[in-house]
Amino acid sequence: MKTQYTENLKINQFGDVDVKYYIAKGKQLRSQAIAEMVQSLFARVRRVCTKRAPHLPLKVNFRH
Repeated sequence: MKTQYTENLKINQFGDVDVKYYIAKGKQLRSQAIAEMVQSLFARVRRVCTKRAPHLPLKVNFRH
């Protein structure tokens, strides 16, 4: 995930960099990146399973 940013630093009421804002923003961006990776992983697993599904037996009997 490559994202370009061109925004000014967010400043709090005391004129300092708003660290709480950037911590929250980082958490949100990490959550979004993880969600995209998990979605991609499930899509890949789904593709592999659907390609191999016709070769699997339809019924499996575990009682011998």
